[in-house]
Amino acid sequence: MVWFHEWQKKYLKSHNFDDDVLAVETAKLFGINIEDETIKEDQIMNGEGKHLPKYLKNLVQSYKDITGKEPETKIKNPKDDIYAGAEFLKMLGSESNYTFIAENTTKYYLELSRNYSGRFDGEASLLAAAGILDAQVYIFMEQKINPVEILNIAKKSLEAGKESLIKFIIDLEVKLFEVDTPNMDIDDIKDACERQRQNIEKAIQKVKGEYASEPRFASDVTNFMQSHQFKPVRETIGIKE
Repeated sequence: MVWFHEWQKKYLKSHNFDDDVLAVETAKLFGINIEDETIKEDQIMNGEGKHLPKYLKNLVQSYKDITGKEPETKIKNPKDDIYAGAEFLKMLGSESNYTFIAENTTKYYLELSRNYSGRFDGEASLLAAAGILDAQVYIFMEQKINPVEILNIAKKSLEAGKESLIKFIIDLEVKLFEVDTPNMDIDDIKDACERQRQNIEKAIQKVKGEYASEPRFASDVTNFMQSHQFKPVRETIGIKE
């Protein structure tokens, strides 16, 4: 937030103190779709006027993308990570990391299936693409996950039939939390994610019922499906050119 306020000052000064332009660019930093007229203020901020967790996460990512730095407060010792303790097992509700990942992955899934359905070899390829987009920081920036690992998760999820998307997202979350918390027992991570199945299912169904499109997700998908940079990854997971 300190960086954000400094960014605001510099941006205003360099753009003739145009508040309207600042508002648009600020919304981008927080991942807020200003074209969505149905979004209400209480869906973005709490009663104290502070941004809700999912928008703060977007700001953190914007900070990392723009500055090329990690947050100064990033936890260096895994033992101090909230995910490694009891709090990880107690996270509930739509503002938890469980549902946050589920919502984002489902949005990528819908963007891909609606706009590029003819380019996938099958459901596993489609699921893998959605997972890779949601885990892109881990794959393309930090290089902690290989796209093939996501594809394997997608293939295994097909065993669940009609619930393949749910199984895929839960197993994807297990993988992401495993990378984030290497000191935590994998069985504990799996159990924590499985306990969130009902919340994850609700998040998926809500997105399926309400999601039209959002600039951030549409842009990510278009870039992934059209950029030459990602051609090797597309070929790996079975996407036709």
